[in-house]
Amino acid sequence: GYKYSISGTESIGGVKCTVIDMNTDVSPDEMATSDVFKIRLLINTATNEVKQWIVFEKNGNRHKFKINSYTSNVTLGDAMFEYDCKKYPNVPVTDLTENEDFGFCPE
Repeated sequence: GYKYSISGTESIGGVKCTVIDMNTDVSPDEMATSDVFKIRLLINTATNEVKQWIVFEKNGNRHKFKINSYTSNVTLGDAMFEYDCKKYPNVPVTDLTENEDFGFCPE
């Protein structure tokens, strides 16, 4: 889990953002197995949309993810959410809806 706090505001490309720091809230044993200790979210104050997030690792690495634009009310067909085994032969498949173990697409 994470403990979060609002750390202030910051401007990204002229867009005012609220900065939210999420610090890990885990036991020392769990922390020993994780590389990440903090995630920083930058939220557009006018639209409440995520503008950017930064993942902080214990070794000093930082990974920055930016969202340049949003497209809302997109119509997606059912095929977008269906897995086509024929396109990916010999790829292991776990069907969580059926509670089955790993398997492969039927031939």
